[in-house]
Amino acid sequence: MCRLVRCSTYEITSQFIATLIFVPASLKYLERLWGSIETLKFIFVSIVASNIIAFGFNWIEFIPTRNADLFL
Repeated sequence: MCRLVRCSTYEITSQFIATLIFVPASLKYLERLWGSIETLKFIFVSIVASNIIAFGFNWIEFIPTRNADLFL
């Protein structure tokens, strides 16, 4: 159990650090390339599309099992 907690903490920390390093730099590049409005459109569409896909996938999982707690 302790190993699982350490591994998950390491992965969360390493992913978080990588996100803090790469996302601002890439957004800065995209803003120079596309402009502010187009970059905001890209961010909005990316967030909305991923949430719609996740919502649909959760419903697809829920319909055959009828167990909402199974996939949390």
